[in-house]
Amino acid sequence: MSELGLQDSVLQLPRLPTSDMPSLYAAASALMFPSLSGGCGIPLQEATSCGCPIAASDIAASPEVAGRAARYLDPTDEASIFGTMREMQDSAALRQHLQDEGVMRAELLKTEAVAPQLVQTYRRALSTSVPVN
Repeated sequence: MSELGLQDSVLQLPRLPTSDMPSLYAAASALMFPSLSGGCGIPLQEATSCGCPIAASDIAASPEVAGRAARYLDPTDEASIFGTMREMQDSAALRQHLQDEGVMRAELLKTEAVAPQLVQTYRRALSTSVPVN
């Protein structure tokens, strides 16, 4: 961080217990998630569950997980990342909008909502005959 001159602007936390994460997400101005790779988006799910606004990559699983609950950015473009960070910091209305969308999104991603759909999908897949060569 010192090579970027950010040492006075960024607080780097030590490894924390998982039980502390909901409080950190809830207290954060936003989760910045400029990921370059796929994955299942667990930090995005955690953030929405805690009411934390999200700024995330416009690639990989982020749009699938966060839906309208995130402001999207190009993770390969420094100007996009910086501009989004600035926008998230300066706009309380944007943060509130994303927080509200996130709370609604979190409801859709709860196990109780997803599990029955997943079971139904597996049942349909099992009932479809697939030719074996």
